[in-house]
Amino acid sequence: SSRMAPGGAMREAWWLTLGTAISFLILRMVYVVLLCRGRKARRARERKVRALAVLGSGGHTAEMAQLLSKLDPNAYAPPLLLRAATDTMSEAMVARKVHHLAPGGAWHNRARFAVTPRSREVGQSWLTTVGTTVVASLHAIWLVFRERPDVVLCNGPGTCVPIAGAVVLLNTLAIGRSKTRIVYIESVARVESLSLSGKILYPIADAFYVQWEKLLHRYPRALYVGRIFE
Repeated sequence: SSRMAPGGAMREAWWLTLGTAISFLILRMVYVVLLCRGRKARRARERKVRALAVLGSGGHTAEMAQLLSKLDPNAYAPPLLLRAATDTMSEAMVARKVHHLAPGGAWHNRARFAVTPRSREVGQSWLTTVGTTVVASLHAIWLVFRERPDVVLCNGPGTCVPIAGAVVLLNTLAIGRSKTRIVYIESVARVESLSLSGKILYPIADAFYVQWEKLLHRYPRALYVGRIFE
């Protein structure tokens, strides 16, 4: 029988070693990719929804407090609660009405409040409104970029308009961890037509809820789910 030349044996050994190394690297890469995907999927399942809730004053805040009370603390992280700078009542009202925030509640001492400038105060001239709107919009962009919420909850106060505009801008520019969703719930008091904030947010909200079925005839993109607020 013929023997393989020493040079041929060395080449065969070299190619065998190279093939083994390449196979190992490929298997290692596949393992890392699958491991990363598994960890990412597990984190996505375990991570709670980060919500930013926009408070109004009076009735708007009372309705938002009811909505927050319906959220599942097992699915939602303690939310960021945003009020206007001149709103002096909403924090106390929400703390009193949302049972998750009460002592022993899942969000007690964990939810955060933030303050934003108003675009326009009641009775403010339209001339000066331009400047205050610019300030409110810039602050909204900074706030949404800093917090990067998964969802913004709105129910009608004018404070939510700059926030929603900032969300649309950052989503369009693909700036942020992931797309932020806008969920708008129209006030139960709006029976025949939408509020001004509702009319502005209707085209851009990811989900737009109304509490009176007759509104669907004028706003077909809306979702009717009955009475959300009492």
